[in-house]
Amino acid sequence: MQFRVRGRARAWSYGPGMTLISSTALLPGQSARVDMKALSDGGATVEVTLIEAEPPKLPPLLIGIEGPNGGETQKQAVGFPDMCGARDFGVKRSGESQPSLTAHGTGKLKDLPATCEPWCSFKHTDIERVKPWLDTMPPVEKSYASYKLTYHHEPHGDAGMTPALYRPRLARLVQIVDGHPNRHRITGVGPIVTGYWIREKKGNPLDWWVPGASVYGVDIYDPPDADHNWSPAEMFDPVLDRLYETLPEDVEICIPEYGRHFVTGQRRADQFVADLEYLASEHPRVTRLNFYCNPVDHPQFYFPATSPEADVARRWMAAAAAARR
Repeated sequence: MQFRVRGRARAWSYGPGMTLISSTALLPGQSARVDMKALSDGGATVEVTLIEAEPPKLPPLLIGIEGPNGGETQKQAVGFPDMCGARDFGVKRSGESQPSLTAHGTGKLKDLPATCEPWCSFKHTDIERVKPWLDTMPPVEKSYASYKLTYHHEPHGDAGMTPALYRPRLARLVQIVDGHPNRHRITGVGPIVTGYWIREKKGNPLDWWVPGASVYGVDIYDPPDADHNWSPAEMFDPVLDRLYETLPEDVEICIPEYGRHFVTGQRRADQFVADLEYLASEHPRVTRLNFYCNPVDHPQFYFPATSPEADVARRWMAAAAAARR
């Protein structure tokens, strides 16, 4: 016999009085072969034991991981070989206070696995510097198949940055990419803001968006002052629904940074599953999510590669990577 898992239900009806009372956690849409044994109540209830599960069939939610440059990125590349994405925040040149794009073949852009789509950002005000970066993009066989680009991630949090300054610079970035021969390697250009700014500060996503921008990123965490473990609906709905209300329907929506700290260990791993399944079922417009996993910067969200949380991340990364092949 086969049954099909839908959502996060942990009980399935098989007819009048027949309820599955034990199960193994499977992913949405995954089938399994099971043994069914009637219990002592005359067969009204059956106990189900998993024998074999088919490979998971997932929606196209691509999973990455976000960590610091250097050794930690190298360890994550080994520990999460199927990661589909990661952030790179650029590098400050000598004598400059704001980072430019990381040069190809250096830093994270040499340490991330080939499965990655790096999401590169910079804060230097000279947008024209993007041209030589695009010019020197290595061929796919020696680099990454695609990238995303952001000017000045989380601009609402930086003193002196205003929408009036930001939008013309983002528009110029869009213009440069659209006119470049390597534009097919850039799958999205757009801003990244925080869920906190949208949810608690009632920010307007259009403050940092311009026509022609093709992606919108929003970093989503459970808040530091939370008095309970937020449900997926509390975590995501106020933020993502606001983006749906304001952005054109063809704009890709991603979560470049995601983290939870209210629970840890197996409880956090279970929460990761609940969140990913909720996004897949209730927010299919979200195409990417990167776990924030930095032991130095905000270590409350960090989990090591040998942890229940990492097992969940690897499982979803592997399924997403397999779906792309």
